[in-house]
Amino acid sequence: MRNAQLAGFLVLSVHIHCGGREVPKMSLNIETEKIPNKLSFIFGLVGIILLAVAVFSYFHTWSFMSDSLTSDGTVIDFVYSDNAAYPTVRYQTQAGKFVEFTSNVGSNPPSFDKGELVEVYYNPENPREARIGTFFSLWGMVIIPGVLGLVFSFIPIIVYAVRSKTRFLLAP
Repeated sequence: MRNAQLAGFLVLSVHIHCGGREVPKMSLNIETEKIPNKLSFIFGLVGIILLAVAVFSYFHTWSFMSDSLTSDGTVIDFVYSDNAAYPTVRYQTQAGKFVEFTSNVGSNPPSFDKGELVEVYYNPENPREARIGTFFSLWGMVIIPGVLGLVFSFIPIIVYAVRSKTRFLLAP
């Protein structure tokens, strides 16, 4: 016991009998066993936050699309920022007014060509609040945090399952 206190941790060697001989299965550091619990909690919390962002984004996009009108627009230019090209689109509202907006979704290389026709969803009360009607432009802020949230949320479940299996193997 004194050696464990001086070293700061205790290492247990677990052996499984296999064919009459002992085979080392794994080592478990008792002192650092709490670290995976804390990391699992942090990953789980981040996962839940990302899933909440995805759900919020879903309802925001759904609400925007249900209240919006559509029009055909033309990519007239690009705004280059953060190593990405954000298309500037010009379209005409149902009231006949021409409106320009820069998409909040950019890419490198650009997803569109200058002069390309695109579908535009816009808020009739505020025509500058508009989005290009591609899947990623509309649903990207739902898909990305949703997938990352699922991955981060499953990490604690996997850690728990592995630790439960390990405890089962350690049982006498």
